[in-house]
Parts: sequence; C-alpha cells; structure tokens
Amino acid sequence: MFKITETEKGLRLSGLDRFSISKIFDCGQCFRFDPSGGGIEGVAHGKVLRFEQPDSSTVNITGINKSDFDSVFCRYLALDEDYEGVDSDILTRLDNDQTIREAIKFGSGIRILRQDGWEAVCSFIISQNNNIPRIKKIVSRLCEMYGKPCTLGKET
Repeated sequence: MFKITETEKGLRLSGLDRFSISKIFDCGQCFRFDPSGGGIEGVAHGKVLRFEQPDSSTVNITGINKSDFDSVFCRYLALDEDYEGVDSDILTRLDNDQTIREAIKFGSGIRILRQDGWEAVCSFIISQNNNIPRIKKIVSRLCEMYGKPCTLGKET
C-alpha cells in the first residue's frame, strides 16, 4: 500500500507500484496533459495539476490536497485498484503466450484513468481520424473557448 504525505505544494505519494506518469499521461487515453519542466501538467476534474516522479515509486502532485485526493483523485488515478494482482492473475492464466507477456511488460505502469465522462466522450469523438498532437490541440482550444479559466494551485 502506498503512503500519502501532505507537502507545502500538494501531496507526495510514496511506495507506489506500477505507476508511471509518463506512460499514463502519454498513452493516448487523455489529452489535457503535457510534459513540462521534468514533470507533467494538465487539467482534470476542474483542477490544474502537476505531476513529478523523482523515482519509480514516488509521485509528487501539485494542485490538490488530501481531501481532493480522497474524494476524487485516488479513483481518477485508479490507485484504488490492485494492478499487480491483476497482472499476476493474467500472467498465470496466459503464461505460455509470449505476446501477452511482452504487452504486460511494455504497459506496466499505465493506469486506466477514470476521467470525466463528458470530456472522455468529446475527446473520443475528436480522436476519430486524428493523431494525438492534433487531438490535444483541438481539446485545448475547446477548453480555452468554452471552459472555465484555471491556473496551477487555484480553484476553478
């Protein structure tokens, strides 16, 4: 189980397994996060967030507090799921399939985000016949035109 520590800027999660911010936010499942200064910044559930991963089992999150994490972001980041147990179960049942073993190894660290439903539907529609950079630009423009202004560490 991971540990949550409140910091001056937000939260520190330590003792994480199978959690990679670069894989999670750049695998094509969400389009409002981009690399920035050694971390990843973006918007989810009305909050501007910054994720930094100083090592494979630690993540710093700026822009939320423990209450936000408990009520929304633990579930959003799928940290309430036992991914290690799921991978182990799949590997046991599909032990003889080299392709599955390689896919699990390649995807290790990806968590399926539980995104806002409306945003996920709109992003899915926009994604048809587009590439990830173009989808990100379209989603960003839509948010700028029709969304609420927000900045890191400020409520929206």
